[in-house]
Amino acid sequence: MCYNCGGPHFKSQCRQHPNPCPKCQRTGHLGRFCRQPTRSNDTISAGTNRRNPRQGQRNSSNQGEVRSQNPVNVSRTSVGRPSTRGRVFTMSGAEVAQSENLIQGTCILNGTSLNVLFDSGATHSFISESCVRRLKLHVLVMKCNIVVSTPTNNPVTASHVCLHCPIQIEGKSFLVNLICLPLTNLDIILGMDWLSANHVLLDCQLRKYIPDPSHVVVLDQISLKENLTFEVEPVRISDRKVK
Repeated sequence: MCYNCGGPHFKSQCRQHPNPCPKCQRTGHLGRFCRQPTRSNDTISAGTNRRNPRQGQRNSSNQGEVRSQNPVNVSRTSVGRPSTRGRVFTMSGAEVAQSENLIQGTCILNGTSLNVLFDSGATHSFISESCVRRLKLHVLVMKCNIVVSTPTNNPVTASHVCLHCPIQIEGKSFLVNLICLPLTNLDIILGMDWLSANHVLLDCQLRKYIPDPSHVVVLDQISLKENLTFEVEPVRISDRKVK
C-alpha cells in the first residue's frame, strides 16, 4: 500500500508524488515518467527567478501592510485607554469676548502674565498647548483620557497634564493641575476643581472672582473696664463621669 495516496502500489511508484518533477516542475508524477523534454538548468533557474519577484512583491506588500497598520495600532491603543468625560464652556477666546456673562482675569505663571477664564461650568482646569510650549512646562501623560465637550464644538480628547503649576492671582498663590487643550486666544481656564478646592466665589453681577471669604475675620469691638486685671490661674478639667 502506498503511504502517500493509499493506493495498491509502492510509494516510489505513486503518480501523486507531492514533490515537483525535476524536468517540468509539475506535481503528480515522477521524473522518470515525465513526458516533457528535459529542461536546461538555465531555463529552470530562469523560471525560479521569475517566481522570486512575485515572492518579493508579496513580502514587500506585507511589509507595507505592517507599516500602514502601525498608525492604526497606535490609535487603537489610544482609544482602548480608559476615559472620562469633561466639559468646558468654550475653547476660543473669541467666544469669550462675545459673551457678557463670563468672568475673565489675569494670572502669573512662571513670571509671565496670562489671561484666565473663570468657568464654573468647566469640570477641570485647562491650559493652552501653545502656552505650554512657550513656557516650557513639564508635561505628563494622564492615566486616562478626558473627552472634553463644549456647547458649540466637537469633543476633544485630552491626555496630557501639567501638575502643580504655581499661579498667582491678585497676590495670592495657588497650585493647580492644568490639562493641555488646543485653546485659541485663551491661556488658562480655571474650572470647578480649582474653584471648589480654594472656596472661590464668582460674582456674576460684578463679573469678578472673590477669594475665600472665610479668611476674613471680623472682630467685634470689646470694651474693658479700667479696674479690670488679668491673672494667670491653673485650670482644672473635671472628669466627665463626675456628676
